[in-house]
Amino acid sequence: MARENQGLQIALIIFVMLTILLGVMTFMFFRQYQEATTKFMAADQKAKEQEETARNVLTENNQLKEMIGLAATDKMDTATTEFNKDMETYGANYDQANRNYKKILAYLFDVVQKKNTALASEQDQVKKLTDSLASFEQNKQPQIDQHAEAAKKAGADVLAMRQQFTTDLDAARGEKSDLLKQIETAQTTLKETQEKAAAAQQKAAIEISTTRQLYDNTRGQLEKAISPVFETADGEIRWVNQRQGTVWVNLGRADGLKRQTTFSVYSSAISDVTSQGRKASIEVTQILGDHLAEARIVEDSVSDPIMPGDVIHTPIWAPGQREQFALAGLIDIDGDDKSDLPTVRNLIVMNGGVVDAAQDGEEITGKMTTQTRYLIVGKEPAPDSPKAVMDAYQKMIDEARKIGIKEMSLQDLLRRMGWVDENQVIGYGTAATEADYRAKQPKDSVPRTSPGSVSGLFKPRNPPRATRGSAY
Repeated sequence: MARENQGLQIALIIFVMLTILLGVMTFMFFRQYQEATTKFMAADQKAKEQEETARNVLTENNQLKEMIGLAATDKMDTATTEFNKDMETYGANYDQANRNYKKILAYLFDVVQKKNTALASEQDQVKKLTDSLASFEQNKQPQIDQHAEAAKKAGADVLAMRQQFTTDLDAARGEKSDLLKQIETAQTTLKETQEKAAAAQQKAAIEISTTRQLYDNTRGQLEKAISPVFETADGEIRWVNQRQGTVWVNLGRADGLKRQTTFSVYSSAISDVTSQGRKASIEVTQILGDHLAEARIVEDSVSDPIMPGDVIHTPIWAPGQREQFALAGLIDIDGDDKSDLPTVRNLIVMNGGVVDAAQDGEEITGKMTTQTRYLIVGKEPAPDSPKAVMDAYQKMIDEARKIGIKEMSLQDLLRRMGWVDENQVIGYGTAATEADYRAKQPKDSVPRTSPGSVSGLFKPRNPPRATRGSAY
């Protein structure tokens, strides 16, 4: 009995152990199943997200293809080939590193806008020329009609004379001698009338031809600007004090004169100041009246001093008006191959002028118009200068010649306005000249006087005074 109970206990123990082992294995298998299920669901979810992302990318890719004019079925190689063709066709002048459809469209839009602006300007110019031509046509037609009427009248006169001749011939048939005389007289009169008519017709033809030639010449000159052929003096020296280096001129407040305006001084015997060299230069220091100002002598010659009656001139200023200028090339006034553009611009403005446009290297500021009188030309860019600098220089030269602006060298401008560099520096080397080392008379020195008797012509004189209502 005890042996049977012991067997049952062993069997029970084994059963319990097997049950526990089975439960543990079942739990482990269930746990692995749950983990596998979780991983599967996560992988499935990720696959769905990637599929959705791929679908969106494909949709966006197709939309982009349609936006640039390709079919949705076109491959990337086709899209790349078409893109390169478009860039070479429409963006050849654009920076290759920044080429894309958005920037190329903006670039082309900007180019179109500039072209439209230029086209509008040209159309306006064409309209003005067309209006001028129409006005000339309208004035020409009455003259042509007048000459045609004269030719018609001459033909009518010839016809009338022929009719009169026939009438006289019929009336004179009764008498032979009278008939012959009348015939001779009529033939002579007819010949004279025909000659007059032919002369009238020839004259009318010549006048018509002249009118047509004048019309053609006028039409060809519509685009040319009219420039002055000579320069006249702006004012006159009224009084000179050589000891103090001072002069008085007949220009003042009513003429719009300003302090620091410089003038070249010329002999009173000339009518065109460009035909002779200047004899001195002065700078206005005080405005004394409506037509009177004091100026200091900046530069003169002991052998040819300034005298009352000498005339003064500057191309920058004129009484009652402001001259307009443009500057091109390297504006170098002291020969150091460095730009003195600000200095020259200030000189022009200080003397009452206006700078419409100026070249500063590659940049052109402002714009020339038909009101611009002079193009001041500095040094031409060297052959090894950047292309943009040479293009800017040539552009200003071409535009000035197109609208008829008169060209003047920088040195000619400075000479004619009487400007003198009072702070000159002598350069050594091959650029130096013999004149740089010659002795010069000090500017503040007293001129030499004769030790003998002094003529009454040189008795002390007083400078003119500005009085109310006086012309000086």
